Amino acid sequence: METKIKDLEIEVRSKVLLFVVLTANLTRYIGVSIIQIGLPQFVLDLSGTLISYGLVIGIFNITQSLFQFPFSSLSDKYGRRTMVLIGLLIYIAGTFLCYIANSILELLIYRAIQGAGAYSSILQAVVGDMYKRDEQGKGMALYSLTISLGYFAGTAIGGYVAFYLGFRSIFLITGLLAIITAI
Repeated sequence: METKIKDLEIEVRSKVLLFVVLTANLTRYIGVSIIQIGLPQFVLDLSGTLISYGLVIGIFNITQSLFQFPFSSLSDKYGRRTMVLIGLLIYIAGTFLCYIANSILELLIYRAIQGAGAYSSILQAVVGDMYKRDEQGKGMALYSLTISLGYFAGTAIGGYVAFYLGFRSIFLITGLLAIITAI
């Protein structure tokens, strides 16, 4: 009887953890797509060009890609939670710095910092850790679903945020979503 209760407790904790991780992934991609909607106008407001817009997008993607590997490796060594929190803190700092950017150069630097908070691969690893090898497809499907739903929701929300609150506020809303994710 005691073993069944412990097994049930472990199962409940696993489902709660899965929900938390998938929610964190959802809010991350809501924030990413909110930024994508408002960023072109924000770059124009900073007297940017189409080239600088491409650089602002690209620098985020480059630093995110470069930092995925070390963050994932460190999560194997120091734990998933620790590295997700470190990544989130870097991402949040970069996001709020983007909010206060007053030039394209500042925005480029701050987007590089934002991208350096690469924690999404760790979230994916957590989901993979939770499923047995023959069931990992189900976990990855849930992970991918939260990406798609996040992009859809963020696209819809981003238009309203940019229109009603101003283009700069895309970073404020995204930063607040990241703080909620960290909590």
